[in-house]
Amino acid sequence: MGKIKNVTVRLNVAGQYYITVLVESENQTLPKTSKYIGGDLGLKSLLNLSDGCKEPINHFEDKYHKKLYRWEKLRSRRFLKAQQEIVWDHHNKVLVPRQLDDFKNYQKARIMVAKYRQKIANQRLD
Repeated sequence: MGKIKNVTVRLNVAGQYYITVLVESENQTLPKTSKYIGGDLGLKSLLNLSDGCKEPINHFEDKYHKKLYRWEKLRSRRFLKAQQEIVWDHHNKVLVPRQLDDFKNYQKARIMVAKYRQKIANQRLD
């Protein structure tokens, strides 16, 4: 077991928390074997190993891309509408003019875009 050196808690735009833990531990050496393995990148499968294992190519579905595209359009429209309302407030000299944070539909769309971008990134990492 190692000694914990640092812990970082981070909140991303999608509202998800990430914890990073830095641990100091001793290096463990692995025993040497006389086995060798070779690999080949291919078109039908991503990686073919000499021991017969194959790593398939990940084909991502477009379902997240379509939803991301839809939410990006909604976010853009809601942003333009919010900007119009902010300009209207300034033009009419409202005592407490609204800010972009006051428009809940825009904030919801912004969070949904961040969530779908995170899902697409997680698909690529899998």
